Amino acid sequence: MLKSFLSTLLLVCYSCLVQAQSAEWSTKDQELVKSLNQEVDLINLLALKTYKNGRNYHRYNERLNQKVTSDAEITRVPRFYFTPVLLPTADFEKEKKQLAQYLEGSTLEQLLDSLWSLQKAQNQTGSALADLTQEQPELNDSLENQIYAHLLSLEQSNAGYRQLSLQIESLAYETIDKRTPDRNNDWSRSATALKSALDTARSYLALIRNGQLTDGLAFDTTAFSSQLRQLEESRSDNIGQIMDLGSNNGNSAPSRYDKVLFHLDRMISEFKTGKNLPLNDPSKYEYIVNHFNQAVDDYNAFARISTINNMEPAFLLQTVKEPGIYTMTRPEKKVVHPKLQSVSMEGYAINHTTLVLDVSGSMNHPSKLPVMKEALTELSSIMRPSDRLSVVIYSDDARVILRDVSFTDKAELNKLNTLESSGKTHAQKGLQLAYQIANEGMIPSGNNRIIIATDGDFDISREGLKQIRSEAKNGIKLSVFAFGSRIKNIDQLKEMADKGEGNYQSIHRQNSIDALLKELQTP
Repeated sequence: MLKSFLSTLLLVCYSCLVQAQSAEWSTKDQELVKSLNQEVDLINLLALKTYKNGRNYHRYNERLNQKVTSDAEITRVPRFYFTPVLLPTADFEKEKKQLAQYLEGSTLEQLLDSLWSLQKAQNQTGSALADLTQEQPELNDSLENQIYAHLLSLEQSNAGYRQLSLQIESLAYETIDKRTPDRNNDWSRSATALKSALDTARSYLALIRNGQLTDGLAFDTTAFSSQLRQLEESRSDNIGQIMDLGSNNGNSAPSRYDKVLFHLDRMISEFKTGKNLPLNDPSKYEYIVNHFNQAVDDYNAFARISTINNMEPAFLLQTVKEPGIYTMTRPEKKVVHPKLQSVSMEGYAINHTTLVLDVSGSMNHPSKLPVMKEALTELSSIMRPSDRLSVVIYSDDARVILRDVSFTDKAELNKLNTLESSGKTHAQKGLQLAYQIANEGMIPSGNNRIIIATDGDFDISREGLKQIRSEAKNGIKLSVFAFGSRIKNIDQLKEMADKGEGNYQSIHRQNSIDALLKELQTP
């Protein structure tokens, strides 16, 4: 009986204390806190959806990278499956309208509109990517550029979402700080300590996003570990008279306090191990971000409990979640050939190479035209300033891209990066223009050579074959680089190389450097 009486008396006294302290908050300020917390709940709902979509984008990015670096002749784009985020527009408009009653025309309202617009843009980009890849078309340079542009846009949207949500939180805290009547109470003391730990943990995530955590670099977690230990040791002082309803009761604030520390400790344990956490290892960061967001959930529950009427004497603001850490990557298709480190052009004849590049639609594949451009760029590092290069391209028409420039002129060679494949083949015209350029820039006693780079759609007349033989006798050799496994006119291409006193070579990414070097290293 005595025990029951004392418990009842304690609850009555506690309730009186609650009501007395709560009275220090005006009704308007209480409603403002609740309205801001509802907005945070909405932001966190979208953060969860953004997190899940980010994971899907990253996985698709990895699959695409594998396709792009494949040497298969025909590579089809993997299909991107996209589920639009169902935006709770009605809830957003309702919450924004309610918030406007207290902060009409504020920067906070503008930031919320920006965040909402960003979510809509993410849906549009994801839908566009799904439409672009729905039929799994054959991969080509133009399509590849479009897809990576969409992925980069999604990554930038993800970063923008995080920045906006943090700005909203910061402004919300600034708004409430001006209205908080009493900071010297158990709720404010506990919340301030927990929020400080969350902010420290978030700073670790920011370092990851900025690329400051690389292979072989482990974070110094000593200070953060000490901060968590201090929160554990000062638990009783911080919680004070906040009622403990037991660990199984969702409205027990002390239990939520403990869970925040638990999840932050689990999060930071990944850094304590000293393991490498490379930026493009999302499985590691999913674990880290998940525990951070669970800590946020428990902190927000702690804040929510503080606003329950006639129960606790505070109105705490919640905090925002992290949308995940995913970086979209585009593989470097440039292949650094180890052999070039010890290769020298000294002792070989000076070159004037006239490259005849087929840029028709059939060459629009990562294993064809891009391979030739990369090989030329690689070889420019070992060539001599006196070695010359000319480039003629042909498809519907033929034209000169480079005319008798130094093979070492990287600025000139960069012009090749703008080339894209399209149109039909006009091979004969391209070859005629190449012979004109080769004769104009002919080097006496040099290695004057025309190299045709094509996938085989190359028709030439008997008169053309005679010209090839004649020009070879006059010192301009001709070789043929064939791309792909389905060469259309292979016999004619081999005949052209034979009459041109050159070489016929089937080209792929692995042998492109060696094949081109063979043509340039003539004694």
